[in-house]
Amino acid sequence: MSNIHTLAEYRDEYGENLPFNRKYYQSQSSFIQRSKPIDVVNLIFPHFTWKSFIMAVSIIQIIVFIISVSIKPADFLTPSDSLLITLGANVASRIKQGEIHRLILPIFLHANIFHTFFNVFFQLRMGFTLEKNYGIVKVIILYFLTGIYGNILSSSVTYCPIKVGASTSGMGLLGVVTSELILLWHVIRHRERVVFNIIFFSLISFFYYFTFNGSNIDHVGHLGGLLSGISMGILYNSQMENKPSWYDHMKMASYACLALLAIVPPIVLFAVPRTC
Repeated sequence: MSNIHTLAEYRDEYGENLPFNRKYYQSQSSFIQRSKPIDVVNLIFPHFTWKSFIMAVSIIQIIVFIISVSIKPADFLTPSDSLLITLGANVASRIKQGEIHRLILPIFLHANIFHTFFNVFFQLRMGFTLEKNYGIVKVIILYFLTGIYGNILSSSVTYCPIKVGASTSGMGLLGVVTSELILLWHVIRHRERVVFNIIFFSLISFFYYFTFNGSNIDHVGHLGGLLSGISMGILYNSQMENKPSWYDHMKMASYACLALLAIVPPIVLFAVPRTC
């Protein structure tokens, strides 16, 4: 997850006009003047700042995890399922009974230390740059709305499992990056770098999925977060320069996707009788 790069690294001829711009690939003249040590924090987390929403929500998630492990651990650095349910885990049958808060509280809960680490690292890696380019208000809306979209889709499809984690929101952040790649692919100079990093990121993801969490990964929730993130990213970039000629069609498709995700899963969840 640490290898997600920004579009500015691949479209240096567009400089500051590009969403997700970073300044690590600079002109030769500025490169020659490089005399101070590398800023490791900003290298890992571009545009790092303590005064940001993504930092605040990450700290809250870490604190909640520490508290949940301290109160009722099921194993080493692993909170019990019963406590997670009490704290607001995504339980479809409870949501069906009207506990709507379970669509948002799972974002603050995590199943184990590895789950917490990867989700927090993943969202910090992208979140600071998102806030810089889209503003804190849009990022807050994106973060929570994609998390809710992912959780409601997950509840309607996988009814019985208990689900927690910020990965639905994290996939929403990734969706914005994906939307930019979709919109700007035709003008990216070094596409081979993009392909390499997508492959590398996929390998890291598979390693995480099949070693630390295995079959407990909420793939449906991830899909809901990703689709809603891509859709919101398309809409957020309506003023972007160099948009493809088919942007208006993508814009309509994005509205349709968000509407379907908001309407169909709740109907399925509340109308289809199911038991565990």
